[in-house]
Amino acid sequence: MIDAAMWGKIISAVIKVESGGNAGAVSPAGAKGLMQLMDATGKEVLRDLGFEEEEYNPFNEKQNILLGSTYLKKLYGMFGDLRLAFAAYNAGMGRVSRLCMAHGDYYNDIRDHLPAETKNYVEKIQSELHQMGVFL
Repeated sequence: MIDAAMWGKIISAVIKVESGGNAGAVSPAGAKGLMQLMDATGKEVLRDLGFEEEEYNPFNEKQNILLGSTYLKKLYGMFGDLRLAFAAYNAGMGRVSRLCMAHGDYYNDIRDHLPAETKNYVEKIQSELHQMGVFL
């Protein structure tokens, strides 16, 4: 079970890796805000939380963190492993699900089958967490 303090550290690490803390960040792929949400994902999570799609503003810091953290928690609930959740946040839920079905349910089972970008992403988040005294 991950407590609120730990989630705070996790979200801080994701923000640092995703956007460097720049609320106005836009990636070449179109991901936006502190947690670098794609519009489709952000709007889906917003609807799941009971809000109207028109309220979506990826550059609103509080909303971006709420949506990104809600999505990351959903991924953690699906995969039961933070490293798999980080990989899915970066590479996509579908891709990680398919890799788990083909190779096993643990991060080490699929690590070698992930794109280099995703492996590096997971390692960067782990490094940020290590600096905060969190070891996965």
